[in-house]
Formats: sequence, C-alpha cells, structure tokens
Amino acid sequence: MERETNVAAIGVGAFMARQHLPNINRNPNIRIHTLCDLNEELLAQREKEYHPEKTTTNCEDVFTDPEVDAVIVGTRGAAHSDFIAMAAKYDKHIFVEKPMTQTYGETRKVLDVLKGKNINVGIGFNRRFAPSMVEAKQLFHSYKKDSANIIYRIVDDHRIRPHYIFDMDDGGGHLLAEGCHIFDLLAWFLDAEPVEIYATGPLETDNVLIIKYSDGSIATLVCGGKGGICYPKECMEVFCDNRTLTVDTFYEMRFDGPGENFIKTFPLAVKNRTEFAEDTMTEFYRKSFAARPDYDITGPHAANSLPTPAVDKGHSQAIAAFADAIVKGEKYSINAIDGARATVCALKGYESIKANLPVKISPADYGLE
Repeated sequence: MERETNVAAIGVGAFMARQHLPNINRNPNIRIHTLCDLNEELLAQREKEYHPEKTTTNCEDVFTDPEVDAVIVGTRGAAHSDFIAMAAKYDKHIFVEKPMTQTYGETRKVLDVLKGKNINVGIGFNRRFAPSMVEAKQLFHSYKKDSANIIYRIVDDHRIRPHYIFDMDDGGGHLLAEGCHIFDLLAWFLDAEPVEIYATGPLETDNVLIIKYSDGSIATLVCGGKGGICYPKECMEVFCDNRTLTVDTFYEMRFDGPGENFIKTFPLAVKNRTEFAEDTMTEFYRKSFAARPDYDITGPHAANSLPTPAVDKGHSQAIAAFADAIVKGEKYSINAIDGARATVCALKGYESIKANLPVKISPADYGLE
C-alpha cells in the first residue's frame, strides 16, 4: 500500500465542504492533516466533521509544516497567486481551485515564481478527469484525421450562483470563473492550442464565443445562466471526419459514424442515487424535471437543495491523481501553463467583447514558448 499523502486545506467553505474534503476523506491514500480558515466558527465545524491533526487561522503555519505534503486551496480566485507564491517559497505542492489567476499580472507572477521550482501546481479543472470525457477523448483521437467543429454548452440558472462571480472586480465575471473550465477542457480534448477568440455578450455573463485552434478546429462555446434550473447544464457535440460524438451531462455518450453507432451511459458520482442509474437521457431529463421544487430557488446555496443527479465530473479522480503524482515523485497532468492558458482565454474573450472584434492568442501569452 502506498503511503498516505498529508494534505492541508485552506478555505474550508461551501465548495471545499461539498467536493474536496469528502473526496479526500473517502480516499484511503490521502489524509486531512490540517484545516485552515479565517472563520473560526466554520473551522470548528469542519474540525468536528473531519478530525484533522491540526487547525489554524494562519496560512503560513500550513506552508511551514514539514508534515504537510500538499496544500489544497478553496478560496476565491483573487488570492490564488499569493498562495502559489507561498508554495513556491516553501517548496510545497499546491492544488488551487479554478481559476488559477484572474489577471495578466497575477498570471505572470505565478509563472515567474515557479521558474526552477520542482513542485506540482494543480488546478481544479476536474472535467478532463470525468470518465465520460476520458473515454470520449480516446475515441475521438482514434479516428481524428482532420480538424473538428465543436459546440459546447454550459448554461444553467444564475439564481443558484454567488453574486460575487458577476462582479468584474471580485469574481472576475462568469467567463473567467466558470468558462475557464471549458477553455481548459477543449485544449486538452483537442491536444491543440487556442489561437484566436471572438466573444460577444455582456462582460459579466451570458456569452457566445468562437475559438480557433492550432489544428484548424473551431469551437463554439455558449456560457451563461439564462437556462432552467433543472435542465442539466452541459453538453459537448464534436463533428469530425464524418462522425458525430456527443457527451451529454457527463452521463451519456452518443456516437454515430461509418459502420458504427452507439449510446453509452456512465455511473453517477454518488452511488446511492440509484434512481437515475442506466437511464437514457430522455428519462434522465424527465426525472430531473419531475423533481423540480415547487418553490422559487434563489441564493448561493440553492444548488445543494436540488434533487438532481450527481453526475461524475471527475472531482475525486482529479484529487486522487494529484496525490498519486506526489507520492510517486511525478509531474501532475495539470500544471500552471494549463491554468494560465484558461485565464488568458477568458481575458482575451473580454478584450474581444470590448472591441467587438476577434482577438489573437499566442502561446507566449500563457508561458508556452
């Protein structure tokens, strides 16, 4: 059995409690060593739930502790560059939630402080670890000969989201806070670099983008919050070499091509939610709609109360792979270049909206020389 990876968690709020801490707690090879938060009441609550070795309100205690192998950061994005700089200073592996950074200045700061450092910097781009996406990418590259056209929708009901996301001076806007997931996913899926972006819509949210890639592929991204609250928010359609490949809600894969067509469903992330197991997407949607509450859903924590299927978006696999890389002394599959690329795509998108013109993207913009 591999030794345990001791992790410390900084910022133990709603998302950390909903995803990372439970996933770490279920993994026998990872141990919650330290919890850190400025909110002492919240910290005491998490201590009762997870029984860490230590708790602290001073983040520097985390980075200077020789027993801590890695730090998981669940704070807002504006603080991430400072935490990465601290990790570089004390040679600690670090995993920050997305986005890695929110400005060009923060991005350059991160890339500079990491030069010559042998630490893993993971970003919370869990979607590339989702079983449906892993299998879809393998299938896609087994037949890809030419460029692809991709349509990606990530649309839900903004009433369930914290308002700070849509403050350009705080959360950085929806295209950065949420769209960064898809900028990372598409580059990973295509194994290609973004070279041009055209975006339209308000700066804060509800955008449509066209992204060109180095292999000639073109992706259309619809990113917003004007959708129904019980309609699953994500779907990717890939058109290439006379084949159509769809990943719907990380749950169902559909494929049609010369001599072959199939539909495949994937297990849900939460095993006790068997009422949705092995349904077609038609049934999946029907049951989601049937479960819709009869009251108005508002507020930042409303998503937790919705009885919708817990599809597997790769959260637990992302953390497990990060810990595994540390134990084996290997490089994690996500790094600061990936984080920088996603941030730069969002910022270039904002530039495009302001100019109402396509904007070029260079690999040098995100540290890929």
